[in-house]
Amino acid sequence: MNSKKQFDPAEAAEALIAAHDGDMALLYIYTGLRGYDPDNAARELCRTKEQIENAREKLENAGLFSPRANVPGTGRPIKEAPKLPVYTADEITGREKGDPTFRDLISEAGQILGHQLSSSEMIKIYGIYDHLALSPDVIIFMMHYCKEEIDRKYKGSRSPFIRYLENEAFEWYEEGIRDYDAAEKYVAEKRRKREKSEQYKKIFGISGRDYSPSEKKYAEAWADMGFEDEAVSRAFDITVLNTGKLAWKYMDTILRNWHAKGLHTAAEIEAAEPSRKVTRPPQQGGSYTALTPQEREKLKNRHRRQEE
Repeated sequence: MNSKKQFDPAEAAEALIAAHDGDMALLYIYTGLRGYDPDNAARELCRTKEQIENAREKLENAGLFSPRANVPGTGRPIKEAPKLPVYTADEITGREKGDPTFRDLISEAGQILGHQLSSSEMIKIYGIYDHLALSPDVIIFMMHYCKEEIDRKYKGSRSPFIRYLENEAFEWYEEGIRDYDAAEKYVAEKRRKREKSEQYKKIFGISGRDYSPSEKKYAEAWADMGFEDEAVSRAFDITVLNTGKLAWKYMDTILRNWHAKGLHTAAEIEAAEPSRKVTRPPQQGGSYTALTPQEREKLKNRHRRQEE
Protein backbone atom coordinates (compact mmCIF):
# COMPACT_ATOMS: atom_id res chain seq x y z
CA MET A 1 0.00 0.00 0.00
CA ASN A 2 1.27 3.45 -0.83
CA SER A 3 1.39 5.45 2.42
CA LYS A 4 3.27 8.48 1.18
CA LYS A 5 1.82 11.63 2.68
CA GLN A 6 0.63 14.18 0.13
CA PHE A 7 -1.05 17.30 1.40
CA ASP A 8 -3.39 19.59 -0.49
CA PRO A 9 -2.82 23.00 1.21
CA ALA A 10 -6.38 24.11 0.56
CA GLU A 11 -7.77 20.88 2.00
CA ALA A 12 -5.52 21.18 5.06
CA ALA A 13 -6.68 24.76 5.59
CA GLU A 14 -10.34 23.69 5.35
CA ALA A 15 -9.77 20.95 7.94
CA LEU A 16 -8.03 23.36 10.33
CA ILE A 17 -10.78 25.97 9.96
CA ALA A 18 -13.44 23.33 10.64
CA ALA A 19 -11.57 22.13 13.75
CA HIS A 20 -11.86 25.61 15.39
CA ASP A 21 -8.63 24.91 17.31
CA GLY A 22 -5.91 27.57 17.36
CA ASP A 23 -3.32 25.23 18.91
CA MET A 24 -3.75 22.80 16.03
CA ALA A 25 -3.26 25.54 13.46
CA LEU A 26 -0.18 26.95 15.22
CA LEU A 27 1.46 23.55 15.57
CA TYR A 28 0.67 22.65 11.96
CA ILE A 29 2.48 25.77 10.77
CA TYR A 30 5.33 25.29 13.25
CA THR A 31 6.07 21.66 12.31
CA GLY A 32 6.01 22.56 8.63
CA LEU A 33 8.79 25.07 9.25
CA ARG A 34 10.87 23.47 12.00
CA GLY A 35 9.79 19.86 12.47
CA TYR A 36 8.34 18.44 15.66
CA ASP A 37 10.14 19.08 18.93
CA PRO A 38 7.57 19.39 21.76
CA ASP A 39 9.91 21.25 24.12
CA ASN A 40 10.90 23.89 21.58
CA ALA A 41 7.34 24.14 20.27
CA ALA A 42 5.98 24.75 23.77
CA ARG A 43 8.55 27.46 24.42
CA GLU A 44 8.24 29.24 21.07
CA LEU A 45 4.45 29.02 20.85
CA CYS A 46 3.95 29.98 24.53
CA ARG A 47 2.06 26.78 25.29
CA THR A 48 2.51 24.02 27.87
CA LYS A 49 4.00 20.76 26.72
CA GLU A 50 0.66 19.06 27.44
CA GLN A 51 -1.10 21.53 25.13
CA ILE A 52 1.44 20.81 22.42
CA GLU A 53 0.98 17.06 22.79
CA ASN A 54 -2.80 17.43 22.68
CA ALA A 55 -2.54 19.53 19.51
CA ARG A 56 -0.20 16.96 17.96
CA GLU A 57 -2.68 14.14 18.68
CA LYS A 58 -5.52 16.15 17.14
CA LEU A 59 -3.45 16.84 14.02
CA GLU A 60 -2.51 13.18 13.79
CA ASN A 61 -6.15 12.10 14.13
CA ALA A 62 -7.07 14.56 11.38
CA GLY A 63 -4.32 13.20 9.12
CA LEU A 64 -2.49 16.53 9.17
CA PHE A 65 0.61 15.64 11.16
CA SER A 66 3.67 15.48 8.93
CA PRO A 67 6.77 16.51 10.93
CA ARG A 68 10.05 17.07 9.13
CA ALA A 69 12.12 16.13 12.21
CA ASN A 70 12.52 12.97 14.24
CA VAL A 71 11.03 12.49 17.66
CA PRO A 72 13.70 13.75 20.07
CA GLY A 73 15.46 10.90 21.82
CA THR A 74 14.12 8.11 19.62
CA GLY A 75 16.33 8.38 16.54
CA ARG A 76 13.43 7.43 14.27
CA PRO A 77 10.72 9.33 12.43
CA ILE A 78 7.22 9.58 13.82
CA LYS A 79 4.89 7.23 11.98
CA GLU A 80 2.71 9.31 9.71
CA ALA A 81 -0.95 8.63 9.13
CA PRO A 82 -1.61 6.70 5.91
CA LYS A 83 -2.79 8.57 2.85
CA LEU A 84 -4.70 7.62 -0.28
CA PRO A 85 -2.93 7.85 -3.64
CA VAL A 86 -3.50 10.87 -5.84
CA TYR A 87 -5.76 10.34 -8.86
CA THR A 88 -6.45 12.71 -11.73
CA ALA A 89 -9.88 14.10 -12.48
CA ASP A 90 -9.80 12.31 -15.86
CA GLU A 91 -9.24 8.96 -14.14
CA ILE A 92 -12.24 9.55 -11.90
CA THR A 93 -14.45 10.67 -14.78
CA GLY A 94 -13.52 7.58 -16.79
CA ARG A 95 -14.19 5.25 -13.88
CA GLU A 96 -17.53 6.88 -13.11
CA LYS A 97 -18.65 6.32 -16.70
CA GLY A 98 -17.37 2.76 -16.96
CA ASP A 99 -18.08 1.36 -13.48
CA PRO A 100 -21.75 1.27 -12.38
CA THR A 101 -20.76 0.27 -8.82
CA PHE A 102 -18.57 3.32 -8.37
CA ARG A 103 -21.27 5.47 -9.95
CA ASP A 104 -23.74 4.18 -7.35
CA LEU A 105 -21.26 5.01 -4.55
CA ILE A 106 -20.96 8.57 -5.80
CA SER A 107 -24.73 8.90 -6.00
CA GLU A 108 -25.16 7.55 -2.46
CA ALA A 109 -22.48 9.90 -1.11
CA GLY A 110 -24.21 12.86 -2.75
CA GLN A 111 -27.49 11.94 -1.08
CA ILE A 112 -25.80 11.59 2.33
CA LEU A 113 -24.04 14.95 2.04
CA GLY A 114 -26.97 16.69 0.38
CA HIS A 115 -24.98 18.13 -2.51
CA GLN A 116 -23.29 17.14 -5.74
CA LEU A 117 -19.79 15.93 -4.96
CA SER A 118 -16.78 18.02 -5.88
CA SER A 119 -13.89 16.49 -7.82
CA SER A 120 -11.77 16.24 -4.67
CA GLU A 121 -14.57 14.42 -2.82
CA MET A 122 -15.02 11.97 -5.69
CA ILE A 123 -11.27 11.32 -5.75
CA LYS A 124 -11.26 10.42 -2.04
CA ILE A 125 -14.18 8.02 -2.39
CA TYR A 126 -12.58 6.43 -5.43
CA GLY A 127 -9.36 5.96 -3.45
CA ILE A 128 -11.26 4.12 -0.70
CA TYR A 129 -13.02 1.99 -3.30
CA ASP A 130 -9.98 1.28 -5.48
CA HIS A 131 -6.93 1.47 -3.18
CA LEU A 132 -8.38 -0.07 -0.01
CA ALA A 133 -10.73 -2.34 -1.97
CA LEU A 134 -13.49 -2.17 0.64
CA SER A 135 -16.78 -3.63 -0.53
CA PRO A 136 -19.45 -1.18 -1.74
CA ASP A 137 -21.93 -2.11 1.01
CA VAL A 138 -19.24 -1.56 3.67
CA ILE A 139 -18.33 1.82 2.18
CA ILE A 140 -21.96 2.94 2.09
CA PHE A 141 -22.48 1.79 5.69
CA MET A 142 -19.31 3.64 6.68
CA MET A 143 -20.47 6.84 4.94
CA HIS A 144 -23.75 6.80 6.89
CA TYR A 145 -21.86 6.18 10.14
CA CYS A 146 -19.39 9.02 9.44
CA LYS A 147 -22.20 11.44 8.62
CA GLU A 148 -23.92 10.55 11.89
CA GLU A 149 -20.68 11.08 13.85
CA ILE A 150 -19.87 14.34 12.09
CA ASP A 151 -23.36 15.72 12.77
CA ARG A 152 -23.07 14.71 16.43
CA LYS A 153 -19.60 16.22 16.84
CA TYR A 154 -20.01 19.45 14.87
CA LYS A 155 -23.76 19.90 15.45
CA GLY A 156 -24.57 20.95 11.92
CA SER A 157 -21.67 23.35 11.41
CA ARG A 158 -19.23 23.05 8.53
CA SER A 159 -17.29 19.83 8.94
CA PRO A 160 -14.47 17.88 7.22
CA PHE A 161 -16.63 14.89 6.21
CA ILE A 162 -14.35 13.56 3.50
CA ARG A 163 -11.25 13.82 5.70
CA TYR A 164 -13.13 12.01 8.47
CA LEU A 165 -14.31 9.36 6.00
CA GLU A 166 -10.76 8.80 4.76
CA ASN A 167 -9.37 8.35 8.28
CA GLU A 168 -12.22 6.00 9.19
CA ALA A 169 -11.64 3.96 6.03
CA PHE A 170 -8.00 3.36 6.93
CA GLU A 171 -9.03 2.40 10.46
CA TRP A 172 -11.58 -0.12 9.17
CA TYR A 173 -9.04 -1.49 6.70
CA GLU A 174 -6.45 -2.00 9.46
CA GLU A 175 -9.09 -3.65 11.68
CA GLY A 176 -9.92 -6.11 8.91
CA ILE A 177 -13.52 -4.94 8.41
CA ARG A 178 -14.37 -6.57 5.08
CA ASP A 179 -18.09 -7.39 5.20
CA TYR A 180 -21.34 -5.81 6.33
CA ASP A 181 -21.80 -7.99 9.44
CA ALA A 182 -18.31 -7.14 10.67
CA ALA A 183 -18.98 -3.45 10.03
CA GLU A 184 -22.19 -3.53 12.07
CA LYS A 185 -20.46 -5.23 15.01
CA TYR A 186 -17.53 -2.83 14.84
CA VAL A 187 -19.73 0.27 14.83
CA ALA A 188 -21.92 -1.10 17.63
CA GLU A 189 -18.83 -1.59 19.80
CA LYS A 190 -17.51 1.89 19.01
CA ARG A 191 -20.85 3.40 19.97
CA ARG A 192 -20.94 1.41 23.20
CA LYS A 193 -17.49 2.63 24.24
CA ARG A 194 -18.31 6.21 23.29
CA GLU A 195 -21.57 6.22 25.25
CA LYS A 196 -19.91 4.65 28.27
CA SER A 197 -17.00 7.06 28.21
CA GLU A 198 -19.48 9.96 27.95
CA GLN A 199 -21.17 8.71 31.13
CA TYR A 200 -17.83 8.94 32.92
CA LYS A 201 -17.79 12.71 32.30
CA LYS A 202 -20.45 13.16 34.97
CA ILE A 203 -18.19 11.42 37.47
CA PHE A 204 -15.25 13.67 36.58
CA GLY A 205 -17.25 16.90 36.55
CA ILE A 206 -16.46 17.52 32.87
CA SER A 207 -19.15 19.45 31.02
CA GLY A 208 -19.44 21.75 28.04
CA ARG A 209 -16.50 20.26 26.13
CA ASP A 210 -15.30 17.09 24.45
CA TYR A 211 -12.53 14.93 25.80
CA SER A 212 -9.07 15.79 24.56
CA PRO A 213 -7.56 13.00 22.40
CA SER A 214 -5.51 11.70 25.37
CA GLU A 215 -8.49 11.81 27.73
CA LYS A 216 -10.64 10.01 25.17
CA LYS A 217 -8.13 7.17 24.89
CA TYR A 218 -8.15 6.68 28.65
CA ALA A 219 -11.96 6.82 28.97
CA GLU A 220 -12.59 4.44 26.06
CA ALA A 221 -9.95 2.02 27.35
CA TRP A 222 -11.74 1.90 30.72
CA ALA A 223 -15.06 1.36 28.97
CA ASP A 224 -13.44 -1.42 26.93
CA MET A 225 -12.26 -3.10 30.14
CA GLY A 226 -15.88 -3.30 31.29
CA PHE A 227 -15.92 -1.07 34.37
CA GLU A 228 -19.27 -0.02 35.74
CA ASP A 229 -19.76 3.66 36.62
CA GLU A 230 -19.43 3.12 40.36
CA ALA A 231 -16.07 1.42 39.94
CA VAL A 232 -14.76 4.36 37.92
CA SER A 233 -16.21 6.69 40.56
CA ARG A 234 -14.21 4.89 43.25
CA ALA A 235 -11.04 5.15 41.21
CA PHE A 236 -11.73 8.87 40.82
CA ASP A 237 -12.10 9.21 44.61
CA ILE A 238 -8.75 7.53 45.20
CA THR A 239 -7.08 9.69 42.59
CA VAL A 240 -8.26 13.03 43.93
CA LEU A 241 -7.59 11.99 47.55
CA ASN A 242 -3.96 11.23 46.70
CA THR A 243 -3.25 13.88 44.07
CA GLY A 244 -5.83 16.61 44.66
CA LYS A 245 -6.88 16.56 41.01
CA LEU A 246 -8.06 14.36 38.14
CA ALA A 247 -4.67 12.81 37.27
CA TRP A 248 -5.44 10.61 34.27
CA LYS A 249 -2.32 8.42 34.34
CA TYR A 250 -2.62 7.88 38.09
CA MET A 251 -6.26 6.86 37.72
CA ASP A 252 -5.39 4.59 34.81
CA THR A 253 -2.93 2.74 37.07
CA ILE A 254 -5.69 2.10 39.61
CA LEU A 255 -8.16 0.79 37.04
CA ARG A 256 -5.61 -1.36 35.24
CA ASN A 257 -4.64 -2.94 38.57
CA TRP A 258 -8.30 -3.74 39.23
CA HIS A 259 -8.75 -5.03 35.70
CA ALA A 260 -5.79 -7.38 36.12
CA LYS A 261 -7.44 -8.74 39.29
CA GLY A 262 -10.82 -9.14 37.56
CA LEU A 263 -12.46 -6.38 39.63
CA HIS A 264 -14.92 -4.37 37.56
CA THR A 265 -17.87 -3.63 39.84
CA ALA A 266 -18.16 -1.74 43.12
CA ALA A 267 -19.12 -4.93 44.95
CA GLU A 268 -16.08 -6.82 43.64
CA ILE A 269 -13.73 -3.99 44.58
CA GLU A 270 -15.22 -3.56 48.04
CA ALA A 271 -14.93 -7.27 48.73
CA ALA A 272 -11.30 -7.39 47.64
CA GLU A 273 -10.25 -4.06 49.17
CA PRO A 274 -12.25 -3.19 52.33
CA SER A 275 -12.62 0.57 52.67
CA ARG A 276 -9.95 2.49 54.53
CA LYS A 277 -8.11 5.72 53.83
CA VAL A 278 -5.32 5.59 51.25
CA THR A 279 -1.89 6.34 52.69
CA ARG A 280 0.29 5.32 49.73
CA PRO A 281 0.06 5.19 45.92
CA PRO A 282 -2.43 2.66 44.53
CA GLN A 283 0.18 0.61 42.64
CA GLN A 284 1.57 -0.37 46.07
CA GLY A 285 -1.78 -1.71 47.22
CA GLY A 286 -4.28 -0.41 49.75
CA SER A 287 -7.84 0.82 49.59
CA TYR A 288 -9.68 3.94 50.61
CA THR A 289 -12.56 5.76 52.17
CA ALA A 290 -14.94 7.19 49.59
CA LEU A 291 -15.23 10.94 49.38
CA THR A 292 -18.27 12.61 50.84
CA PRO A 293 -20.63 14.29 48.36
CA GLN A 294 -19.38 17.70 49.55
CA GLU A 295 -15.74 16.70 49.02
CA ARG A 296 -16.48 15.35 45.56
CA GLU A 297 -18.28 18.55 44.53
CA LYS A 298 -15.44 20.69 45.86
CA LEU A 299 -12.88 18.71 43.87
CA LYS A 300 -15.02 18.79 40.73
CA ASN A 301 -15.31 22.57 41.02
CA ARG A 302 -11.54 22.83 41.43
CA HIS A 303 -11.09 20.72 38.29
CA ARG A 304 -13.49 22.94 36.33
CA ARG A 305 -11.58 26.07 37.43
CA GLN A 306 -8.29 24.48 36.33
CA GLU A 307 -9.80 23.78 32.89
CA GLU A 308 -10.92 27.40 32.56
